[in-house]
This record gives sequence, structure tokens and C-alpha cells, in this order.
Amino acid sequence: MYIDRLVAGGRLAELSISAAESDLRIFSEWLYLRGIDSFEKVDHIIIRSWLMDRSKVGDKSSSLRRRLSTLRTFYRYMIKWEIYKHDPTYKVSSPKLGKHLPESIPMSQQIELCRIPEDENSYEAWRDEAIVSLLYASGMRVSELTGLRLGDFDSKRGQIKVMGKRSKERIIPLPGRAVLFLERYKDEYKKHYERLTFESPFFARKGGKNVNRALVYRIANAYLSCMTTVAQRSPHLFRHTYATHMLENGAELLSVKELLGHESLAATQVYTHTSIKRLQEIYNKAHPRAKKEKENRL
Repeated sequence: MYIDRLVAGGRLAELSISAAESDLRIFSEWLYLRGIDSFEKVDHIIIRSWLMDRSKVGDKSSSLRRRLSTLRTFYRYMIKWEIYKHDPTYKVSSPKLGKHLPESIPMSQQIELCRIPEDENSYEAWRDEAIVSLLYASGMRVSELTGLRLGDFDSKRGQIKVMGKRSKERIIPLPGRAVLFLERYKDEYKKHYERLTFESPFFARKGGKNVNRALVYRIANAYLSCMTTVAQRSPHLFRHTYATHMLENGAELLSVKELLGHESLAATQVYTHTSIKRLQEIYNKAHPRAKKEKENRL
């Protein structure tokens, strides 16, 4: 009933609803193994115990915070509709986030994008190149890319419209080279699929359906494995790299926040720490005083 309500509300992305459903299922299975047959019988001690167990099996702080947030929202909903009388999450504090800096591709490693595929007759080859090129050129999320429609791309204005978190639309400007390549990609797309409309998927898989997350992850991983030594090989690396490169080249923090679709400036500020860390590394390698201090310590 609760998940159906989330779907009907239309405010949450499909991925967020899927995560909430997974969190509640995992919690329910954990309760069942301990002889607890109802969420209503749960107290704050039980929730803390569950979070501790999740931590022991490898959940990171960010995952634990999301799971707790799922329970908070669930219990508030049940109380609002007078199904439950108390909220056991009230006395449970959110786990502190570790200071994890996102990885990005160094600017010294040239990112070769918008390349003409070796097999120019293959729609999939054009599509894959267009996907990785757009991920870096726009910094959009994977969930935003998989939801793109042909009508979202405006080549005349050099921009693309995406549907972000909580169904918020935003416009992302694109560099000229990416616009020209996406125009060429669209021409190839039309050769392989008939009767395309503004509502057709921007990136299609077999059957003409939108590409899914799993496919985008495979495409990004294959590309990144050939061009960078960075450990992370997920599509999100392009988003991290986009933000870091923008800031390193003088973009204002507030502008990057809007381009990324962040609700909070704090979410964007993490990239300033990455840039500062990289500047410190450059300083330590290049500045004569830094070199001398290092030699004195040896």
C-alpha cells in the first residue's frame, strides 16, 4: 500500500521508489528472522540493531542514512493515516557521513569524445559514443539520461532538457562539438528506426525502448577501461569529472550547482575539496619550496 502510494504520487524517481521498496523488504526479512511479525512492534533499539547489522555486512554510511530515511518516511506516512501510533525512528540518529572525495579523470588525461565509430553502419556504435560524450558534456545523472526523449534536445539553442530528482526540470547548455555530434547521431538513429517522434527515446535499445541503467553502466565501463587508470568505472565518474573540470576552469560554484541539479550547495562543495586537493598535489610537485621541504624530511 505504501509503495503504491509513492508510485501514485509521481514525485519520486523510479530509482528512488525501487530503493525504498528494497529497504523495506530487507528490513522486513530481518525482522522475520527475529520473530517480529509487524513493523508496528518495532522500537528504536531494534532499528539501531538493524543498522549495526547492515554496517557489519558492508553498508556504507550513505546507504545506512538512506535506509533510515526510508523508515522515517514510512512511519510518518503510517502515523499520518492513523495506522500506527508511534514513530520508532524518532530516537535514532543518522550515521555520520565519512569524508569521501569523489574521483574524477585528471585534466592531464585527455578525454576523447564525439568520435566517429569504426563501424559507421552500426546504430549501437553511434549510440554508445553519443552516450559517453553526453555524460561528460552535460554532467547529467544516469537516471536523467535513460529518461531522455528526442524532443528534449534543442540543437538550435545548443541545450538539452532533463527531468531531475523530484520531477524537477532543468536546462543544460552543451558545447558546440557535442551539439554537432548529437545531430549526426540523430541522423544515424533515423536510418535504423522509423516513425520517430519528439516522444521517442533519445537512446534506444533493441525493440525501440529506452536504454536502461545496466546497459549504460556496461557502455561507460567499457569506455573508461580503455582510457583511464581511475579505479571507478561507472557512468557517475563522468558527472564527477564534469563538475571538477568546470570548477578547475573557473566556473562559479552556484552555476555548477544549478547545472548538476543539486538542491543543496553542500552537495556541490565536495568538488571544491577535490579541486583543492589536486592543486595541493600540483604545488607539492612543482613548487621549489615544497620540494625542498620534502627533501629535508627524508
